[in-house]
Amino acid sequence: MKIVDNLPKSRNEKLASLMHRLNMCEELGRGWDRIVISCELQQLSAPHIQIYQEFTKVSLFSHLDFTNIPMEDKIWATYLHACIKYIEGGALTNSSLRERFGVTESSSGSISRLIKEVLNSKLIKPVDPNTAPRYMKYIPIWGNLTCWQFAGEKLKNKSLKRIETKQTENIFIFTTFVIS
Repeated sequence: MKIVDNLPKSRNEKLASLMHRLNMCEELGRGWDRIVISCELQQLSAPHIQIYQEFTKVSLFSHLDFTNIPMEDKIWATYLHACIKYIEGGALTNSSLRERFGVTESSSGSISRLIKEVLNSKLIKPVDPNTAPRYMKYIPIWGNLTCWQFAGEKLKNKSLKRIETKQTENIFIFTTFVIS
């Protein structure tokens, strides 16, 4: 399943061109990152993706309390959170995930259990496995620790410009940036 780095394909080029000129859509296909970030900011469930032969369907859902979100959706949302944090030069933490789901510090135990579940699913990995559990940080399984540490150092007071997006091993949101 490939959604990132796929060239946009329109069934009606004239309509797509008009919608682009009216700022209703983009021609470059940068919408996936925006969808995930918007869902996180609104504390919505992670979007579901269904890819068909001629189109892709992305379903967005209304807000659910953390306890009512199915485990499969929590795992997917946690993975996407790790991806977004990684491309921003950060890492997933218990605190950032509590904020993403809108839960209090008293729920850190259930967030820790969720992180362990995502680790067992091999979607994320620890930045430093020897760190005390309280200070653990995680990046996507495909993330490069050396690049992450370098980006974290260089991103302070810098602006980012996306130059390339790739899909690797059916895992989404792998973005290369130029630091200026």
